[in-house]
Amino acid sequence: MSKLPAALLVGFFTMLGTLSAFDFFYLVLEWPGSYCDAATSCCYPQSGKPASDFSIHGLWPNNLDGSYPENCDPSRPFNASQIGGLRGDMDALWSSLSCPSSNSEKFWAHEWEKHGTCSEKILRSQRDYFAAALRLRKSVDLLGALEQAGISPDGKSYALSLIKNALQDGGYAPGITCNADDDDSGSSQLYQIYLCVSKENLEITPCPRERSAIDRSIMEAGAPSDRRILRFDCLLDCIVSGSLSFGFNAATSHGFWGLAA
Repeated sequence: MSKLPAALLVGFFTMLGTLSAFDFFYLVLEWPGSYCDAATSCCYPQSGKPASDFSIHGLWPNNLDGSYPENCDPSRPFNASQIGGLRGDMDALWSSLSCPSSNSEKFWAHEWEKHGTCSEKILRSQRDYFAAALRLRKSVDLLGALEQAGISPDGKSYALSLIKNALQDGGYAPGITCNADDDDSGSSQLYQIYLCVSKENLEITPCPRERSAIDRSIMEAGAPSDRRILRFDCLLDCIVSGSLSFGFNAATSHGFWGLAA
């Protein structure tokens, strides 16, 4: 039997190492109303108006030092036929609000090709990757935890410390990002919530204390970030009534506030 050239073997094992070279996942969930306020425009997907709840942005392999692998296997592009049976949940929990209105497949292709291909040693197929993210999303109720603490998506502003405490009381220890209105108001909105996921058992887990120098510096800032005020914009129904405009232009995503693990 002929032997493979040494260079090919080295390249093969290097690729395998790259596919598994990360420490944990981030499950990133976003509030649809804030996405629409952060974008130059947004549109309902072709599947219809999404639920007024946190939706999936992605399931992202990440490293403790703040780096992350990406675009690990260009030989395996997104294939919609591999997510058969998941389509209903994908439309409900992971749809795209970008314009023009779409079937969300371009969004899913981006998430798979940039992030999913780097998890192939653990989540061995496209179906496994998307199914894992959907299962994790179904296992959490961030909106319920916030509303239990009297924090509702009503366009009012809440102290970041209250939001963090409400989520922590609900059993979550996330990072939080906001977006900032592109005007002189200084107003910020609750935008995305990052939950850490173990790559060993694919369950929500406290974020590693040693992760990301950026995360550590933010957590150590303490009181200044806790005093920040975030607006929790109204449900998507409010967009129809004019409280939020699809065309409102805002600067996107300013800051990341983590909770100590």
